[in-house]
Amino acid sequence: MIQKKKKTVSINRKLVTIMLTVVLAQGILFLLIIFFSGQMKLFSDNSFSLLEDNVYSHAANLSGFMKDAASNMEHYGDALSASIEAGLKEENKTAEDLASDRNLSYELICSVYDELVTLQRRSKTTGVFLALTDGSEKNLSEFSGIYLRDYDPDINLSESDLIMEIGSGQIAMEHSLSLDVNWKANYDLTGDEEKNRFLTVPLAAVRENPGVAMEKLGYWSEPFSLYEGEDPIITYSIPLIGEDGESYGVIGLEISQEYLEKYFSENITGTQMAESYTLAWSREGKQISYIPNILLEGILPGNYEEGFELNKEDSKKSVVPLDDGDYYVCHKRLNLYDRSSPYYDRDWSLLGFSRYSILYADFNAIARSTVIAVLVSMLSSILLIHLLSSRLNRPIQQMVGRIRKKEDNQLMQLETTYINELDELGQAIVDMNNHICENADREKKKLEYERDYDILTHLLNHRAFKERVAALLREDTGKLGAMVMWDLDNLKSVNDNYGHDFGDYYIRSAAKILGSLNLKGGIVGHISGDEFLAYIPDCKSRKSFLALMEDIKKKLNSTVLYLADDKVMNIRASAGIAWYPKDAVEYEELKKKADFAMYDTKNSYKGFYKEFNNQIYERDAMLVEGSVELNRIIDEQDVTFAFQPIVDVHTADIFAYEALMRPHSEQLSTPMELMRVARVQSKLFEIEKLTVNGVIRACVEQREALGNCKIFMNSIPNQLYRAKKGSYLLKHQDVLKNVVLEIIESEQADFTCMERKRSWANKFGAGIALDDYGSGYNSESTLLYIAPQYIKIDMEIIQGISEDSGRQKLVGNLISYAKLQKMKIVAEGVENEEDLRFLVQAGIDYIQGFYLAMPDKEILPLSQESRKKLLEIQEEIGSERDRQQ
Repeated sequence: MIQKKKKTVSINRKLVTIMLTVVLAQGILFLLIIFFSGQMKLFSDNSFSLLEDNVYSHAANLSGFMKDAASNMEHYGDALSASIEAGLKEENKTAEDLASDRNLSYELICSVYDELVTLQRRSKTTGVFLALTDGSEKNLSEFSGIYLRDYDPDINLSESDLIMEIGSGQIAMEHSLSLDVNWKANYDLTGDEEKNRFLTVPLAAVRENPGVAMEKLGYWSEPFSLYEGEDPIITYSIPLIGEDGESYGVIGLEISQEYLEKYFSENITGTQMAESYTLAWSREGKQISYIPNILLEGILPGNYEEGFELNKEDSKKSVVPLDDGDYYVCHKRLNLYDRSSPYYDRDWSLLGFSRYSILYADFNAIARSTVIAVLVSMLSSILLIHLLSSRLNRPIQQMVGRIRKKEDNQLMQLETTYINELDELGQAIVDMNNHICENADREKKKLEYERDYDILTHLLNHRAFKERVAALLREDTGKLGAMVMWDLDNLKSVNDNYGHDFGDYYIRSAAKILGSLNLKGGIVGHISGDEFLAYIPDCKSRKSFLALMEDIKKKLNSTVLYLADDKVMNIRASAGIAWYPKDAVEYEELKKKADFAMYDTKNSYKGFYKEFNNQIYERDAMLVEGSVELNRIIDEQDVTFAFQPIVDVHTADIFAYEALMRPHSEQLSTPMELMRVARVQSKLFEIEKLTVNGVIRACVEQREALGNCKIFMNSIPNQLYRAKKGSYLLKHQDVLKNVVLEIIESEQADFTCMERKRSWANKFGAGIALDDYGSGYNSESTLLYIAPQYIKIDMEIIQGISEDSGRQKLVGNLISYAKLQKMKIVAEGVENEEDLRFLVQAGIDYIQGFYLAMPDKEILPLSQESRKKLLEIQEEIGSERDRQQ
């Protein structure tokens, strides 16, 4: 009988079959758990619970603040009422005499003045007031009284910051009080009835609710302005009730909208589900009317800036979707009135607005977790497959056993396993047997090389570099040595835009140049992806070594790399130098100081090198001391601005001026130092505000000199300053149409903040410019993301461009791209005629630099000499083009 030949099959085929079976089973199990466990609904409900918790927490905080103010009011109200009634009895007068006897009102007000001031201080509110009347309904046109205001009750506790809005001028003189520009001697109730409700409503409540204690009649007013044009306020007022049950006056506290917003903002803590908050008051029982002019925090949805009302059905729900479904609102009653109060149905509420995407952030996180769960499931499947495949490894184990039993110089015979891969492996082992011995020594040397050398660059790795340099330092020859650290500036950009293969190409090209120091007696190592270290044990002299560093820098900058899509770039690396034995004598200390000098270079002039500077090193260690000076500069706005012209190449006219900040400080003398401390101290928003207000103020002061020219101002990408109503900025918003915000290209911009900044610029007609293009990472991606009207090329690219073909090609490509996108190019740092001539010929739009004009604190016209020179160059280039045509 002829035995049937067995069919061979690959291990891979068997493993794939098992893998698909296991993965399919896990996938079905996973879907069953997700869709039948009810977890999705639970996560959805939890989103609303988090929003409710946020709003309820802040409502409790705000309610506590307002109730504390009301509690102080009620406590001192009893004392003030007792003092006033005692004064009436002492003078043998009654409340009916208040309308006819002004001296009586004056004496009573003087007797309780100190208690009123104490009430205002204890309550920490922005104002306190007292109004006196004879209690009749006939005399409601004018009240005697006093109204004191303190715009910032948290700062000064003396009387020097009190302002009298209403009251006797004699009292103001006695207590050295300032009078407001709208000061009045008495309360005038002949005007707008709505504005006077903070006085009339409590008085009416006494008549409508006889026998009710005055603290039960305390009334929170709806927002109003005491005088036209002032910011809104809310008040809490209670009536003064005599022994006869009649009201003879009102006492109350004021809280300004600005102070209320400040308190709320300072007390927001934790993760915020709501994007914006505002106050609302109830109308007609359970309906809630939104108040558009009391904005406590955040930016309200655009469709609801004018207010809205919740119907009775929605007011019963904690979280309600708005009309478009993109936003939800959560409302929480503040419970300022108890049920016995006649104003119980007018209670206040806190509204919190949240977008659908914020509410469902946790739900989206669950989706991401689901993806991770799938991956984990896949890994567990592979592990299971590994266990199951052990059954298939039996033939492999048998083959291993026969190989181990093989004696030296013995021919190997392996049985057929009928598995293709194993049979091919067995034949390969037989073929390799004759070469094992001769390759063993070769492999040993290879392993030793791979242990000490980086495979990519063929330079020493970090471990081997450290061992060799540390051994040299222990010899202590006393000769001048140098530790140098390089960092490749554009490696991340190359990896992100062209892939890691081109990134490796960039590293190898740099390593070839830096490795030349080995020929100079140095030791060079590749420490990490973009970092290199070199130690030269005998530099001869500082001057000669710096000349060698300059030669290396030129070689790096002149090396052209050819990337994908016919793009080219030059190698650029920042370096730091630490000297032996001046700066340090041990390896780690030398490396640390070289590393510090390198990062100091990257933060100032990328592509260059710096020596370790102990003064800068110590200064960075004292950033905390710089915070005091930073706060002084912010508080005193102690900066000025210098203006440097940006000239239109085609007309030789000034197109714009760049506003350059000049801090008045010895400790923080440059904008870079100021920004450095501000970033550490989280004061970037204050610097943004200081810059915007300062530039606008300077432009307003020199409006005639500025004319129709644009004004470029630096703007921090992740900070947005919105001026409040009535501020200096909004009063002069006509200047904003000439403003261009310069976004720093090396700063990673936050998407949401950048969108809001772009919206702000569009609202006022301002422009957007990408500043220092080419100085940071991801220049192309940043350009596409920000989509500016203007691109300002960094001076490191511009300076020397007339002699650098690589830079010329880079600028040429950028100009071509900008013309297609209808963007304008500004060349910064033009300092000589050769660079200017090349840029004009290349088709640049605007020029800025010392060659044409220096910055000045005054907005000055372009000198005739500079204008003439630019026109001559333009004419020469035009003539040359005509001849070529």
